[in-house]
Amino acid sequence: MLGYLSWTFTDATTTHITHWFCESMSVRGACYRALNRAETIAALPYDSLCRHLEAMLVLAKGGHARCVQRTVLPLAEGGGGVLLSMAASDNELAVTKIVTVHPNNSAIRLPVVQSEVNVICAVTGRRLMSLDGDVVTARRTAAVSALAVRRCRPHLGTRASPATLLIVGSGEQGRAHADAFQCLFCISATRMVARTPGATGADAYAASLRPEDVAWADIVVTATSSPTPVISPAAASALRSASIVCAVGAFTAAMAEVPAALVERSHWVADNVAAVRVEGGDFLQANAAVDWCRVVELSSACEMPNDQPVVFKSVGNALWDLAAAHCVGDNTY
Repeated sequence: MLGYLSWTFTDATTTHITHWFCESMSVRGACYRALNRAETIAALPYDSLCRHLEAMLVLAKGGHARCVQRTVLPLAEGGGGVLLSMAASDNELAVTKIVTVHPNNSAIRLPVVQSEVNVICAVTGRRLMSLDGDVVTARRTAAVSALAVRRCRPHLGTRASPATLLIVGSGEQGRAHADAFQCLFCISATRMVARTPGATGADAYAASLRPEDVAWADIVVTATSSPTPVISPAAASALRSASIVCAVGAFTAAMAEVPAALVERSHWVADNVAAVRVEGGDFLQANAAVDWCRVVELSSACEMPNDQPVVFKSVGNALWDLAAAHCVGDNTY
């Protein structure tokens, strides 16, 4: 169903995401729960998730929620796999997430990304529940991208101005973004570009990602595991100045989905500036083009001029997993 939501939060309205969980578990005598994939999806509807993410932005900005920088551990030598660990807490809940990424798994029909989220009472340390981490990651990442569009390009995807959506990457992240944007915005048409087997970088998408395809899009999402840009310089130059690119696939300094030439001529927004300065290869590989003093944190982002495209760089943040845990509680208990 097509829709359009407006999310507004202040300090006073963030209290609804605190104190519910441990209290609910204590009153009802509930035991530890392990939610499977279907249960986690059902507990994370996009409209509710976006409201919890907006509230979490306010909590974090006020110093009432915190997270540590993600740690990255290389796994088996030569296999390219990595293990990521993330943690966050507010005054009620804490979450930990363990993620493994194996880029070559698609060749053996296994998931590239596998993860789980554990939810803990921050007051007592009691383990409360576990969530399907792949679902949490996909849905909260897509919802964060939606918040970036809503804040930076509020005219896009309204009933008065339906948007065209181009998604590069047909994996779980790409599919989640398609679902989320169809739910939260008025989308007139969606195109999803899949990788050509055996090809890498821009070559993997060149046949289906021509300059006219990029020029067509109001919103572009890059959701791949490619270490090199998937949009060619020629295609990037065709992007209209009023458009926005949500670059969500690259999660290390050595990875970049967006070419430096596009980054250079854009407004810059990051889900977390400190993390992007370490892990945001799309910005880091643009070298001197990025003035970090001008990179806007999502929590402070607002409508930006249409003189240049917006590139929103998301590397993921445990605070978004924490917001998802609160959302699950509101929709489960």
